[in-house]
Order: sequence, then C-alpha cells, then structure tokens
Amino acid sequence: MIQFWRMFIITILLTFVHTDAWANSGGGAKHGADPAPPPKPDRANHKFWESWVPMLGFTATKIPGLVDQQKVSPEEGRMLVVVFVASWCEPCQQLMPDLVKMQRRYQQLPVDFAYVFMHDTREDAEGFMKEFSIDGGYLANADVHKVFHNPELPTIYVGDRHKWLAARYEKARRSDLPQLDELMKLITAN
Repeated sequence: MIQFWRMFIITILLTFVHTDAWANSGGGAKHGADPAPPPKPDRANHKFWESWVPMLGFTATKIPGLVDQQKVSPEEGRMLVVVFVASWCEPCQQLMPDLVKMQRRYQQLPVDFAYVFMHDTREDAEGFMKEFSIDGGYLANADVHKVFHNPELPTIYVGDRHKWLAARYEKARRSDLPQLDELMKLITAN
C-alpha cells in the first residue's frame, strides 16, 4: 500500500511539473514573458465547467399519452439527458440510431432520457418516435422554447446526478456521441 501512495505522489508531481499549470504559475515561465493563452474549451462544455449552472426543468406535452402537460425535471441521484429534435431535421435523423443504442445501454442505470420535439405536430413526433423506437417524447411549447432559448437542432443537455448542468451539445453530431458516452460513464459511476 505504501508503494502505491509513493507512486501516486510521484505521478502527481511529475504531471504538475510537465503541464501548463507549472508554466502558468511562474515556475516554468521566463520573467516578463506573457503567459500562454488558456486552452480552447471543449465544443460541448464551453461554459459549464467554469460555473455551476442548475439543470433546467420544463413542462411539456407527453407523447404518446393522454396527459396534457407533464413536468420533466432533474431528480437527485438520477442523470437527465434532454435531447431537442424535430422530425424534419436531417441531422436529428442521423443521430437517432446511435443515441437510442446509447439510451438502451444505460437503461439499467439511473439515467433518464427525454426527447423534446421542437416545431413538430403530435402526429409527426409520434411517427418519428415509432421509426426510431424512442420512449419518453414531449412536444415543446412556448415555455420550453423560452427556457432553453430555442436551441439549434439537434441539441443535447446533460444534467448530472446532483441536478447540475454537466454539458450542452449544440448542433450535436454523431462525432459528439463518444464524448457524451464518456461523460455518462463518469457521471453514472459509483
């Protein structure tokens, strides 16, 4: 056990010495030199790692179903993934098969998926859900558009198990899904 901690401390020290943190702290920078610019933020998580933003809830029409309005909000201990799509949106159609597979992989874990149909009729949304075997669809109303600032499609919001916004993928692409998968593994880990 002592060997493990010794190696752990050495690894941390070497990591600190060989990173920009060392250079930016003044340890590796020459006197008077401008510090290196901070790295560009990740496309998906551009502002959410810097500040705590609560994951937003909303009220929308559940489909299929007879309930007019249903509240969707993050729950303590459960991850919430909100996917904004439209039946007519080609990028949404391309994203769905892989996203539905991902949802199935996480169905035994504390993860909830909510697919919110923007600018769609109930019939179009139900057809889209049937085509891609989607559970948990909602029709957006004016309040949903306002709360989420009418996001470009497809957009994915990810809330962690403590009701905080962990990531937002605007104009999500299939190439974003491996990063989303890694984030979900991290959040759902015990």
